[in-house]
Amino acid sequence: LEGKHFQKKIVDAAVDVLSTITLDESITQLPSTQLEQERFSYFYKDRITQCYNSNYFDLMLIQNSYNVKYKYIYLIAIHNLNDINIKYSWEEGNRYLKNVSLNIQKILNSTEVFRIFSDDFIILTEEKIELDIEQLSEFIIRDDVSFNVESYNIEENKILSFHDFELLKKI
Repeated sequence: LEGKHFQKKIVDAAVDVLSTITLDESITQLPSTQLEQERFSYFYKDRITQCYNSNYFDLMLIQNSYNVKYKYIYLIAIHNLNDINIKYSWEEGNRYLKNVSLNIQKILNSTEVFRIFSDDFIILTEEKIELDIEQLSEFIIRDDVSFNVESYNIEENKILSFHDFELLKKI
C-alpha cells in the first residue's frame, strides 16, 4: 500500500512505531471481576435459579477448547418436574428449581453451575469429583420427582461446545 494509499514516510513511521508493540494474547471476553460478572449476568444467568444458562455454558466450553481449565462435565438430570407444576403451581416449580440450584452450589462450593434443558443442571470441574447421591437426594427427591447423575470427560468425548454436548446426549 506504500505509494498507493499512503506516503512512504507515513508507512516508514508506522512500521517503526508498530514494531515495538507487543499484543497481549491472553485477552478474554470472560469476566474477571465481580462487577464484570454482574454485567454478564444480564445475558448469561437464568432468571429463576441465577445459575448460568446454556449460552454461557457454550462460551465456557469454546474457551476451554483452546485454554483448557475444565476436564469434566457433570449432568444432574431431573425427571418429572412437571408433576410439581401440575400438582402445586408453576411458581412452586420455580421455587423448587431455585432451591435445587442453591443446594448444588452450596454442596459443591462452585459458581460454575448451569441450568440447561429447562430442568437439568451442569457442573464444570477441573478435576474428577464424586457427587454424593444421598446428599443430592435430600433436596431433589420430592413427590414423583427423581434424578440421575451423568459424568463426561470433556477431552475423551471431544466436547468443544454446547452443540457437541447436545449431540452426545442424543446418542
